[in-house]
Amino acid sequence: MNMKKILSVVLAGAMVIGMNSFAMAAPSITAALDTNNVKASEGEVTITKEVDTTNLPEEGKKGVEALVKAEKGATLLEAFKAAELDLSTITIQSDLEADGKEIKTEDLKILSPVADLVITGATPTKENPVDVTFTVNNATDDVEIYVLHYCEEHSWELLETEKEENADNQVKAPFHSASPVALVYTEKAADAADAAKSPATE
Repeated sequence: MNMKKILSVVLAGAMVIGMNSFAMAAPSITAALDTNNVKASEGEVTITKEVDTTNLPEEGKKGVEALVKAEKGATLLEAFKAAELDLSTITIQSDLEADGKEIKTEDLKILSPVADLVITGATPTKENPVDVTFTVNNATDDVEIYVLHYCEEHSWELLETEKEENADNQVKAPFHSASPVALVYTEKAADAADAAKSPATE
């Protein structure tokens, strides 16, 4: 075998290895949230990938930094610790009132990148929240999705989501302010996931 043939074989092998390495790379988290397919119950809502942290307090800035650097599947606790943000539990806002229910950040996994949510033409408040509907490209019945949201009053909090009827990949959450957001999730227990997949029969 002459030198040219040997070189061709080596280059072909290198290309195969390179292609396999690319295929085995960790999946991107950027595709989880469809930023072009979001709607609000009042006014107009837009989501931008660049988050302006200029006016955020330190805890808000650290949280955004943590989420920017986080990888898909990382726990919220891991992400926060990497940014030196000490937050082992987080409050779930139910119907816009803190009901005292907290969840461990180690039980929450990051589903989407952090983004800036802006509402124009309406002012969301506790008394008059604005429902925002998100399209989640990789939503499944096996997970419970929350919106991680930065609120000036409550700091980092979770908003419960409700699945939209006739849309398996859309969830909505009530907002009392616009802010940096990211989608996070917990894995449902096996029996709850089975119940969600299989409608009850009489």
